[in-house]
Amino acid sequence: MDLVSRHQDVFGEMERLLASAKTLAYYNSSAETHVIVDASFVGLGPILSQKQSDGNFRPVTFASRTLTDVEQRYSQTGREALAVVWVCERFHLYLYGKEFILVTDHKPLDIIYFPKSKPPACIERWAMLLQPYTFKGSQIVIPDKLRKQTLQLAHEGHQGIVKTKLRLRGKVWWPGIDQDAENLVKSCKACQVVGPMPKQEPIKRTQLPDGPWQDLSNAENRDWRKEIPKFLLAYRSTQHSTTGKIPQNFYSIGKCTKLPEVDTEKGKDDPDTRRKDSEMKEKGKIYADQKKKTRESDIDIGDIVLQKQTKLTNCPQPSNTIRIMLLREKDHDLPKRTMKGIFPKGTVHLLKSVTDK
Repeated sequence: MDLVSRHQDVFGEMERLLASAKTLAYYNSSAETHVIVDASFVGLGPILSQKQSDGNFRPVTFASRTLTDVEQRYSQTGREALAVVWVCERFHLYLYGKEFILVTDHKPLDIIYFPKSKPPACIERWAMLLQPYTFKGSQIVIPDKLRKQTLQLAHEGHQGIVKTKLRLRGKVWWPGIDQDAENLVKSCKACQVVGPMPKQEPIKRTQLPDGPWQDLSNAENRDWRKEIPKFLLAYRSTQHSTTGKIPQNFYSIGKCTKLPEVDTEKGKDDPDTRRKDSEMKEKGKIYADQKKKTRESDIDIGDIVLQKQTKLTNCPQPSNTIRIMLLREKDHDLPKRTMKGIFPKGTVHLLKSVTDK
């Protein structure tokens, strides 16, 4: 099979699919109607589509015709204007007495059909032919390759989602323009940096250890051998607010042996102490979370985040973009290990970055 035959087969299959029942819809006089028109160097092609019950637009009918030798010598604006006139005459049965939206990719049509001065005789005659029809055609349809640039121009002042949509709607249109504008604003790094920081996370209470010396930490880089006796003296002789008992009661002098030994069994399985400890911690957590209006963080392993700048300078610096890696999965109260080091526990200083895909 030669190339021409293959192209003819593909075109025939496409023609069959466009005319199938899955593609076309029945005409509904009360449904929102769009008429899409376009013109090339050799022909005209309109589509009449209507909004269905599921919210999507489906075509009702198609039409096309070739241009005469005289019409082919028109300017592109003239051919686009001719397409509007011809489609209204072609779809007169569907459009007469009904308001519809005219979709075109040629902005000058808005000027020639609604001029501030007297137009040429040909254009004036076409405009008179369109007077029986009620349509809106002040928006230009942007092609795919120019939509990203159009969104960036509309968001130059870094206004919010509502203002960006409002600015776009008054000038241009394409399918899914609202969703594209929303995605652009959400993925704008400048807007994310100056936006509100996330709320503090709920308190993560720790459980009582199974025995002494199981969890050790170094907070102030002091020699723990010198500091720990002072702490133990005060701690062991004071009633604990959570357990309600003096910690000294849980310790006893061990056996006298030549090797040091820690008795980890005494007081280990005191059910009353553990129950009261758990109740007091949960009560404190509830009060603290309600006061701070905390919310669980949605940051997870491998997410791209923006780090809040804590050092104030005369020249504002953009937030650093880092890839975080939690030391333990879903344990937000532990320090965060990242590609640039270890950061303090919690994620209140981190904002999940939305990237433009």
